[in-house]
Amino acid sequence: MNHTDQRWQESNPDLVSIIRDEVTASGPISFERFMDLALYHPEHGYYRAESPAPGRAGDFLTAPEAHPIFGAVLAGQIVAFDAALGHPAPFTIIEYGAGSGKLIRPLLAEIRQKLPDLYARISYTPVELNVTRRTELIQHLADGGHQERLSEDTNPSTVIGCVLANEFIDAFPARRFVQQGDTLHEIHVDWQDGWFAEVTTPVDDSATREYLERHGYDLQPGEQFELHPGIERWVQDVDQALSRGSVLIIDYGYPAQELFNDHRRNGTVRAYHQHGVTTELYRGIGRQDLTAHVNFSELQWQAEQHGFTLDRLTTQAELLESLGLGERLFALQSSNSITSDEYLATRAAVLRMIDPGAMGRFRVMMLSR
Repeated sequence: MNHTDQRWQESNPDLVSIIRDEVTASGPISFERFMDLALYHPEHGYYRAESPAPGRAGDFLTAPEAHPIFGAVLAGQIVAFDAALGHPAPFTIIEYGAGSGKLIRPLLAEIRQKLPDLYARISYTPVELNVTRRTELIQHLADGGHQERLSEDTNPSTVIGCVLANEFIDAFPARRFVQQGDTLHEIHVDWQDGWFAEVTTPVDDSATREYLERHGYDLQPGEQFELHPGIERWVQDVDQALSRGSVLIIDYGYPAQELFNDHRRNGTVRAYHQHGVTTELYRGIGRQDLTAHVNFSELQWQAEQHGFTLDRLTTQAELLESLGLGERLFALQSSNSITSDEYLATRAAVLRMIDPGAMGRFRVMMLSR
């Protein structure tokens, strides 16, 4: 077996053929287009495929998947959002990238137990592209007795409440750039010698120039960076959906001044497969996740163009600690409701969530209007 054959076998061959045919028909495609097809092709994309394990559960452990305590603690922030709005009825929760419901189910259970009045006012709208995951979500809500909270409105507009987006934006298809001498080039994907290869093309479009100027980027030769065009489109969607309320975003990334530094000069695009991370972006196509760090300064700027105000920018560890995660864990230690093994498993999950070298450093942005 030659190396090329191995790459075909590691990947979804139907998806490889689709991307190859597009490249050979029209020439090199942008990395944004490649990432869009790899993740979101309607039939074969990583986030659309039905098997074996669609989405991140099989390749990267998110906080809601680590333990339900994440959703239970995050319920405290929903309570605060509701109070700030004056307890509206209904209080709508829109969750982007809802997956199979690992975040919302413990969140709703916590609110039902502590604040039944708020629970009765909640209308929950999940936004999930994968049909299999959405089916699992609906079943998980039913198993938890939350089916009455599920809204039948799949395209809400002018609601009052909040938007949740946990590890959602980093998977938006990204444009990639590299500074070559005095000229900025965009990275494209070509088909050469039987597989995908990167090529670059000089670029001087106004949107990219404005982006660099907005964030004060002074690129050095060889330096790479990414730009998520989908951020602007997503903020527009949120603007149309939410008339009044808050937005809670948790994701990989940094403000602009931290995102661009020497140890990220090769960019932040990564692939995740079976809980491992790699820069081999053209292996396992359709079978591995692709991500790029979020520029939270750009996200804030786009939100402000639509009337949102930044309320808080912190880390996941700081948010969870401020919501009483430590106190909850301490209470479990002396509780008779769980076994010692269950406590140790919960403690291990909590430590992962607040680890400053991993999940704990994820950025949390809160916006409101």
